[in-house]
Amino acid sequence: QNLKDVQGLYDLDAIKNSISNCFLTTPGQKILNPEFGIDLRRFLFSPVNQNTTYFIQRDIQINLPKLEPRIQVVGVDVVADIDNQQYDITLQINVPSLNVTGLSLRSYLNSTGYTIL
Repeated sequence: QNLKDVQGLYDLDAIKNSISNCFLTTPGQKILNPEFGIDLRRFLFSPVNQNTTYFIQRDIQINLPKLEPRIQVVGVDVVADIDNQQYDITLQINVPSLNVTGLSLRSYLNSTGYTIL
């Protein structure tokens, strides 16, 4: 029987995973880091409209750079998709440690959670 150690992620997949964790973690949920998290899920019970879109975009712009220091947030675009009751989110980021610039991460937030495409 071959046992394999859990492998750590140290590349773009690790960054994407960290961003998902930032978006879905509620501040206070991580005992050793109680200020960690943006909790975008709290917006899922609000109407899908431009007002909520503004608050999601603002939360990401303000909090993500503090929570994920490996990235530089260049732009955040959030679009309310009223027909599908979700928010389409596009992040433009740089990852200096990996020499990555202009990376565009498309994702969506809906009742099933946050998904990076």
